Amino acid sequence: MQQILKMAVKGPAGRSGDPDPIPLNARQIAAYVGLVAFSLPVILYTASWLDPYCRPSSISHSYYIPFWGSYFVGALGFIAVFLFCYPGHTKWDNRLASLGAVGALLTVIFPTGGDGCAESYFTGRSLIRNFEDTSLTPPRRGQDILYHYDLTTLFGYAITSQTLHFTGAALVFSVLAYFALWAFRRDNGEGVRMTAKGDVELSSRKIRRNTVYLICGLTILACMAAIAFWPEKTNDGTAALFPPIFTLESIALFAFGISWVVKGRLLKTLRETG
Repeated sequence: MQQILKMAVKGPAGRSGDPDPIPLNARQIAAYVGLVAFSLPVILYTASWLDPYCRPSSISHSYYIPFWGSYFVGALGFIAVFLFCYPGHTKWDNRLASLGAVGALLTVIFPTGGDGCAESYFTGRSLIRNFEDTSLTPPRRGQDILYHYDLTTLFGYAITSQTLHFTGAALVFSVLAYFALWAFRRDNGEGVRMTAKGDVELSSRKIRRNTVYLICGLTILACMAAIAFWPEKTNDGTAALFPPIFTLESIALFAFGISWVVKGRLLKTLRETG
C-alpha cells in the first residue's frame, strides 16, 4: 500500500533521456489560427439567417448578440493568446506579434458603438448598461445600450470604448499585414538557396507562397482603407444581403486566415518536401 501511495505521488518512475517539455508545433497552431480567422465571418454570417438573430452591420457588432457573440469573443481571444506566444523569426516579429495581441484584446474587450440590432435587455457582456426602464414591454431595441461610454479623459479628449475598439482593430490588422507583406516573405531558411554564382534562388513553392502572402497583405491594407473612408456607417442591424462593413471585414479576415494557413503549410503543395 505504501508503494502504491509513493507511485501516486511521484508519478511513473523511470524515463529515457532528459525530460521533454510539452511540444508545441508553432506551424500547426498558425494553421489553426488561420482557420479560426477564416471561420469567424462564415459562422457569424450564417448565424444571421437564424431566428431570432439579426444581421449586424459589422462583425464587431456580433459582440452584442447572445450566443454567437461568445464565438466572436472566443475567436479573438484565441488569436490574441497565439500572437502573444508567437516567437517569429526575429525579435521584432515577436514584439510586433505581442503588439497585435494587445490590439486583438482591445477589440474584444471594448465594444464598438451601437448595439448592432441586439435586444437591449441582453447584458451578457462587459461595458453594457443594464436595462433600467422595466415598464417597457417588450424593451425597445437599442435602448440604454452602451454607445460612447467615456472611460477616461486624456489631454482634454474623452476616450470612449469605441475609440479603443477602433484602435485595437487597426493595430491588429496592421500587424497582420506586416507579417503577410514582410515577415513571411523574407528568407526564413526554407525554400531559399544560394547558387554557385552567389545569387539567391527561390524554390517554386517559396515563390508560390510569397505570391499568396503578397496578395493577402495588400488585401488587408485595401480593406482597412476602404473601411476607414467608407461614407456611410451604421450601428444598427441591416437587411442588406452583404452589409458593406461586414463584407470588407470578412475579406480582411479571409486574407488573414489564408496567409496563416499557408504559413502553417496546411496543404502539401505549399511545403518544400512532401
